[in-house]
This record gives sequence, structure tokens and C-alpha cells, in this order.
Amino acid sequence: MWKVKRMNTARIVVLTIAVGAGGVAAYLASGSDKAPAPAEPVAQMPTVDVLVARTDIGLGQSLKPDDLQWQTWPASTASNSFIRRGERPDAATQVAGSIARAPFIAGEPIREQKLVRADGSGFMAAILPTGMRAISTEISPGNRCRRFHPAERPRRRDSFEAREGQR
Repeated sequence: MWKVKRMNTARIVVLTIAVGAGGVAAYLASGSDKAPAPAEPVAQMPTVDVLVARTDIGLGQSLKPDDLQWQTWPASTASNSFIRRGERPDAATQVAGSIARAPFIAGEPIREQKLVRADGSGFMAAILPTGMRAISTEISPGNRCRRFHPAERPRRRDSFEAREGQR
């Protein structure tokens, strides 16, 4: 009554390969229960705390304690011109009120060479090189400068008033 059909040999081979591949996939998906080996400890470099700019500080800007922070820095790359906590622990309050002679970017170490003590001076004192002086004069319509000599440096200015009839 019932006829039993025999499976083709090729079908049996394909079925065996498929079952074997499924078993290998299941084994690989289960993973290994072994915990990964702990990483070897990394050798620690000697470090120092250096005073850095917390935010960008512009040219002529007066420093506040909030603009500064201590940051760990590798001792081998820390220049002697950097302000270190070990040498000056209260440096953040000491340099507060100084004026930036050059801009600082956030994270840049603070150096005394780029600061000038305010001591009542302002922006011009901060940006002028050491030994230079600046003066200011009041300019009004009656005494304003009418002509500059382009061949001369700005330290000397001549003013000429144009009078009626003289040209």
C-alpha cells in the first residue's frame, strides 16, 4: 500500500553538511566560558601638577582664579617655565589679576613670560614689549592730526591746519 521512496544520495550528503554546519555555528555562538586574561599593568610615568588655562584667555584679558586650574602633566615634558603646584601651591591666586600679554588656549600651561602684573596698568602695558612706552592724547576737531608722513615711523606726527586761501 504505502510506497516508500528512497532518498537520493545527493540529498543525504547536503543534509549532512547542513546539520554539521549548524552544529559548528552553535558551538561558535556559545563562546568560551573562559574569562579574558587580565591586562598587565602599565608602567606609570612620573607626573607633576601644572597650572593651565581652564578656558581661552584673550590678549589683554585680566586673569581670574576661575580661568585657571591644575592639570596633571608628564614630568618629562613639563618645561621649567611652567608653574608647578609643588613649587608654588598658591600660584592660582598669585597670578589672578595679571593681564595676558599673549593669548592662551584652554589647556595651555600658564607661563609668567606671557603675563604682566596689573598694578594699576591696563591693556597697553600688557601688549607693549619691555622697555617701550605709550602715550595718549585727547583728539578734538581743533587739534586732530591732519597729515601723517608715510616715510616716518609713528613716533613723530606732524599736524597741519588748512587755512583759507592757503593750499
